[in-house]
Amino acid sequence: MPLVFSYGTLQQHNVQRDTFGRLLEGSLDELPGYRLSMLRIGNREVVATSGATHHPIAGFSGNPADRIPGTVFEITDEELARADRYEIPAYRRVLVDLASGTQAWAYVDARRPAADRAAGGGPGGGRRKPALAPKASRPRRDVEKAYPKADFVAKLRRLADAIENGKRFEIRIAGERIRVPARAILNVEHERTGREEEIEFQIKWSAGG
Repeated sequence: MPLVFSYGTLQQHNVQRDTFGRLLEGSLDELPGYRLSMLRIGNREVVATSGATHHPIAGFSGNPADRIPGTVFEITDEELARADRYEIPAYRRVLVDLASGTQAWAYVDARRPAADRAAGGGPGGGRRKPALAPKASRPRRDVEKAYPKADFVAKLRRLADAIENGKRFEIRIAGERIRVPARAILNVEHERTGREEEIEFQIKWSAGG
């Protein structure tokens, strides 16, 4: 059964009753590498459910010292789909590694496009589609992984060598080996939100490359 990590309103009993029709049992944990900020919620239905006009939202920092406390819940696939529908498009669901070593789904800031950092994408229209269902022969995946500086630099060096020599690049991310074709599209993205800034080196390719 899926595990979901909540640091916000999904921990509230009223939200659980309205979203899942029951109260959830969970265990305390922490999400490293993320920082909290507050987001104004414009969706009246969500505000009516949570009773709050501003919700916490987790933004990726990459600093393992940054930790967000919360609760891990075990839910069904159907309940995970309900949680997807509850969250507004500013949030997207990604698979994260918690401080305990547990992997769980978490809803984080979707206002930072990360097509290759997370293969799952964001919500469509006003609601999010469940990300567990497989598409074609491969399951959808949405992962962010923080690495120590030395490991990160080593991966960048291997990537630069592969690009320079026009070769395929292989990288293991959260336990899965990814093969990046030589024809992949490369770009750099910069985003500024409030006091936070982010630079992303993106690598894109179509399936079968």
